[in-house]
Amino acid sequence: MSIRASKSVFASCAHRYWNPKWPFAKNLQVYGADCSEEGIGSNFKIEIATVGEPSLNEGCLVKPLQALKEMVDHQCLFAPGSYFVEKPSTLENISLWLANTAFADPFVESITVWESDQLGCRVLRGGEVELCVRFQNLHLNLFGRCDETTGLLAVRSQVLETLREFAITPIHESNLHKWSVELFAQLQARLRLVRSFRVDLGRHEYVSIQSQS
Repeated sequence: MSIRASKSVFASCAHRYWNPKWPFAKNLQVYGADCSEEGIGSNFKIEIATVGEPSLNEGCLVKPLQALKEMVDHQCLFAPGSYFVEKPSTLENISLWLANTAFADPFVESITVWESDQLGCRVLRGGEVELCVRFQNLHLNLFGRCDETTGLLAVRSQVLETLREFAITPIHESNLHKWSVELFAQLQARLRLVRSFRVDLGRHEYVSIQSQS
C-alpha cells in the first residue's frame, strides 16, 4: 500500500508573458491580454506531492517546499541577471524551472503552480506537463510539451475561447453519457492536447472523462 501526501505554500512575485526577442505586435499576438513588457504581479500557490509508504508524511515536503518559496517569493523573475531575463516567465516556464529544483529531492513526485484558482500548471517527475484550466462549470486538463519560444503549452486565447463556448450544463441528464462523450470529442477536436475534462452539474454532482492516451 502507498499513500499520496501533498503540501502547499503561497509566494508573491513579478513575472511576465513577454519574449524580449520579439516586437510588441508579436508578443500581443501570442500572449493576448497577458502581454506585458513591464510584467505582472501574481500570488502563486505552489504545491508539491509525494507517493510512498504509509509511514511517509507531509513533513518530508517542508524543506523542499521552503526552498521553492525562497526562489520566487518577493522576487522579480525577469530582473537583470535572472534566469528569465531573456525568456518568457510564463506559468509553464516557471513551473518547469521550479521542478528542476523540486525533483532534486527524491521524495517529490510532482509540483503544481497555481497562478489563480482558474489556471495551474503541473509538472510530473519525468517531465510531463499538464495545464489545468477552469471556466464556470468546465474543467480542462491539457498535456504536452511547452513551446520553447513562447513558454506556453497552449495559447491562452484559444483555450479560453473554447471554454466559453462549451462551458454549459447539459439539459438532458437522462442522456448524460452520450452527451459527455460527444462533448469530449468536440473538445479534443478543438484542443488536441485535452486529455481529460470535468463538468460540474450542481447539487454536488459532476461528470468526467479521461482519455486513455
